[in-house]
Amino acid sequence: FEPFMAQKSHYIMHLARYLNRMSPTDSADEP
Repeated sequence: FEPFMAQKSHYIMHLARYLNRMSPTDSADEP
């Protein structure tokens, strides 16, 4: 189950970054 959880957290992290990119507030987070 550990590898699956790690993969899931990795997927969630990418999903969060994808949603953040669509968000207008992302420009403040980008360098």
